[in-house]
Amino acid sequence: MNVLRQLSLLHRIPGVRSDQESIMADRKDTEKDIEDVWREEGSRGSRRRKVDTTTAEQQARIRKKMLEAIRHGDENLFVEAILDLGHAPGSPEYDEYLKKWRENVRASRR
Repeated sequence: MNVLRQLSLLHRIPGVRSDQESIMADRKDTEKDIEDVWREEGSRGSRRRKVDTTTAEQQARIRKKMLEAIRHGDENLFVEAILDLGHAPGSPEYDEYLKKWRENVRASRR
């Protein structure tokens, strides 16, 4: 097999990125870093608290997980999201979220 053919097959191996994929991934990481800096800098000098980008990202991931659970009707995924929020099984908040989830599922099946 010639060298060019071997190189063209590299992108099919899991974990191996092509040059273009690496450049795009680096660009995406750089853009995210710049966006985080802008968000943090924008909150400086104001009377508001400094923006915590990691908390905002974590909340966005939890929201996404909850929406996905609702769309697919996946109670296990919804429970994961409740746990990610920091509510332990048996806590009043946990029980309330789960109760609302089950009411919603029952109502949507009617």
